[in-house]
Amino acid sequence: MIRIRTRIANVEDATSISTIHAKSWKEAYKGLLPNKYLNEIKDTRWVDMITKGLIDNTMKAWIAIIEDEIIACTCIGDSRYKGYENQLELISIYVLPEYWNVGAGSLLIDEVLKYAEDNDYVEVGLWVLDGNNQAIRFYEKNGFLSNGDTISCTIGEKHTNEKRYIKKLI
Repeated sequence: MIRIRTRIANVEDATSISTIHAKSWKEAYKGLLPNKYLNEIKDTRWVDMITKGLIDNTMKAWIAIIEDEIIACTCIGDSRYKGYENQLELISIYVLPEYWNVGAGSLLIDEVLKYAEDNDYVEVGLWVLDGNNQAIRFYEKNGFLSNGDTISCTIGEKHTNEKRYIKKLI
């Protein structure tokens, strides 16, 4: 049996977290975003953003580890979106594709929800790319429900939408 453990991430983990984001995007968003765009994503794309967020405490993160390998991560912070100011935002949660469906994402969601409850948040919200059915199933399995809100965005020159999912904690 695979033993997965989690811990709070630190600045030294920023490169690993960014790499997990990049590898996950390339697999999870196949068919949803242009291949050229996905293929050009560098492993270091999110290092500066993650480092800054962890240093200035606008972001918290956890990682999941098997043996000594970081295989998954989640990043959270106060919601950055108008109308959701009092929510904890699940900014991202990604697992290296070769470790999908081994339980790492569930362990990380548990950390996020525990943090939210311990810090008196009444809701956790997130945005999910329209068509990302694997992620939607994961969120719904963990008690998140669509509230019907959407935002339009352009990613890699493709116009798409993201849907808002919320989990009420009270």
